[in-house]
Order: sequence, then C-alpha cells, then structure tokens
Amino acid sequence: HLSVIFFFLGVIGIFTFGYLLVRIHFLNKEMRLNDANFSWFIPPVSHLIIPVLGTCLLDVYWAGTALASVFFVISMVALGVGFFNFLFVGSMVWRRYVCGTIPQGNLAPTIMIGIAPTAIMVVFLIKFIEAIEASHGTLFGINFAAVFPFIKISAAILWGFSFWWLFLVIILVTHYIKIKEHPLGFSWWAYTFPLEAFTVSTGLLAKCVAPYFFRGALLGLNTLAMATWVVVVFATIKWLESGAFFKPQH
Repeated sequence: HLSVIFFFLGVIGIFTFGYLLVRIHFLNKEMRLNDANFSWFIPPVSHLIIPVLGTCLLDVYWAGTALASVFFVISMVALGVGFFNFLFVGSMVWRRYVCGTIPQGNLAPTIMIGIAPTAIMVVFLIKFIEAIEASHGTLFGINFAAVFPFIKISAAILWGFSFWWLFLVIILVTHYIKIKEHPLGFSWWAYTFPLEAFTVSTGLLAKCVAPYFFRGALLGLNTLAMATWVVVVFATIKWLESGAFFKPQH
C-alpha cells in the first residue's frame, strides 16, 4: 500500500535530518545564544506529524492488523522525541528572546511556528481517539476508552497554549511592523502552515469539547487563514517581481 511506503520513507527522512541537526547543534562550537530562533521548532514539529499520520493509518486502513502495532510504536517514539525536543528547543529560544536580542526582521514570521507543536498534538490526540474507536475501544489489550475524557481535556489545554501563542505572535509582529523591520521574503510563508495546523486542531476539538465555542473560533480562524494566504501569495509575487530575491541579504 502506497500509504505505508510513504509513511516509512517520511519516518526515515525525519529521524535522519533530526539527528543531523542535533549533531550540528551539539558539535558546532560557534553556536551562540542569538542564533536561536523559532525556525528551530521545525524538527520537533516534523516528529510530531509522524504520530498524526500513524493514527490516521490506524483509523482508516490498518486497525486490527499486524501493522497496527508497528504504527503505534513508531508513533509513540516520534511523539516522545517531538514533545521533549519542543520543550528543550523552546527553552533555548525563549532564553534568547528574554536574555538576548530578538531576531532580525526577516525572521519575524518564524514566531508563528511556535503555535504549531501544541496544535499538532491536539490533532494527534483527537485522531488517536478516532483510531481507538476504530479498534472498538481497545488496543493491544488496553482499554483506552476509559481515558477518553482525560485525553479530550488534555487536548483542550494544549489548544489553549496555541491560542495564547497566537496573541503573542500578534504582539511581536506588531512590534516589528512599528519599527519597520518586517521585510517581504519567503519567510512570510511561516505564517501559513502553523496557522492552518491550529485551524485544523480547532475543527477537530469542536467535535468533542465545547462545540459552540470552538465552532465559532473555527469560523474566525478559517477567515484569518484565508486572508493570510491571500496576503502572503500576493506579497510573494510582488516581492519576486521587484527583483529583491536576487539582491544580497545582509
């Protein structure tokens, strides 16, 4: 099945590049505090996507099969790697923002990446519930159905952090705009995927927790995501037409 092939190729690629980046961070003696920025969240986010895909495969295709245990173990390993790396990397970047200087303007959009890890974990938790339901409430003899309420509350808590982060993004980006340090560039695409991940997490959460609130939030986030895409696409086209892409960046 192609889904299995692509899943394993993705796992191999993500873990390989994850190890390479950690090796660079550990062995590069020129690494400094002010090198840290929220683009460092990309490897943890990549690892967190693995359990989302793994649970989707469990839910749709492979529940009750021999591959189910393989998907489950790989997903749990990737979840652990992604979650704890999110904490470790987040502490380093946070320290840079507090004790160092904030990144230059062309890195301002990377702040939005901070919304993605907890949003993706929300997606994983809800998809995990759906995968367990596809296995009739149990997996490997464990009755996960008994902890569904705890999982839903945990998902709501993680969503709350992403919601808080969205306002942090607004505050910091407003600062960059005020000091005229928010130049056009490909980095603006960092506004799109994390916001979409947050929007998806909101839609999934609306199925099982406070539906009236989350459906309203989903409407607002869909509108914001669409507006963001329009602005980023046309801004990128304008930037490319201006020839700025071919000018050296300092």
